[in-house]
Amino acid sequence: MARVSGVKRRRAERIRAILEANQSETDADGIRPASVNPDGIPVTGGVTGDRVSVHGSVSGGRASAPRPAALPQDRAERDPETEWKQRSREWLAASGRGRAPGLIDGEEPRQRGGMIRSLMVRLAVAAVLFAAVWGLFRLDEPWASAPQRLIARALTEDMDTRAAAEWYQRTFTGSPAFIPIFGQEGERTEVGPGLPVAAPVASGEIVRSFAETLAGIEIAGKPGSIVTAAETGRVTHVTGGENEGYSVVIRHAGKRMTVYGRMKSVFVAPDDWVEAGDRIGVLPETEDGSRSLLYFAVRVDGKYVDPADVVPLD
Repeated sequence: MARVSGVKRRRAERIRAILEANQSETDADGIRPASVNPDGIPVTGGVTGDRVSVHGSVSGGRASAPRPAALPQDRAERDPETEWKQRSREWLAASGRGRAPGLIDGEEPRQRGGMIRSLMVRLAVAAVLFAAVWGLFRLDEPWASAPQRLIARALTEDMDTRAAAEWYQRTFTGSPAFIPIFGQEGERTEVGPGLPVAAPVASGEIVRSFAETLAGIEIAGKPGSIVTAAETGRVTHVTGGENEGYSVVIRHAGKRMTVYGRMKSVFVAPDDWVEAGDRIGVLPETEDGSRSLLYFAVRVDGKYVDPADVVPLD
């Protein structure tokens, strides 16, 4: 009996030594163990044979590590996603925005699809405008000609920025470098060096611009006015008749061609050589005495260009 009591006493002393060692380690880490009885055994644990429960177990003289729940928060492994959300809320609060109204702490704001809604609204507005412009150009009414010309001019002609450039020059003493169009002159189609150029109709007025036809212009002149060649060249085609009007095509240097249409009569024939200002035809007479129209077009390398950029029409 005495031998058994001695074994138990030595075992209890060994357990007490282990507990004291663990207590010194946990005290260094800021962890307080559970309360113990006068024998040094935790109240929450007990001795069962050779095993003692001390927030873990002691088996065979070895103590297991404390439970993870007993560790402080900074010692436990933290969830990266939780940490990121917490940091995000701190950053939003520091910037003055805070969390969205009506959200519970920890709840992420939901995407409302504002970008998609805005895109759909813009597409709907663009479709309505396109349908309106398409329908306007399908109309053949007198009142529709003015808005048609305005839209065609806005889509084909460059914006005149000279007034804005002059204002900027006066106000800030210099043109803005971030707007390269300021201070640049528009490109013009150059004719051959030293070659004379003449207006096809004297004192003519443009009544239909290149922006409206994209193939030529219509010049109004007095009935019976003489039509002259704009440049030096060779007549390649003479077509039409008195009823529908005559048309003349002249080829010039630099792969350039001029077209004159709706003339009452002509003075030239194919393969004739003409100089700038030579007579090539006559405008027809009108019954009501109104002005006659001359169709005039310029083609460069097979493409129509604005005649106002090639021939002086003033």
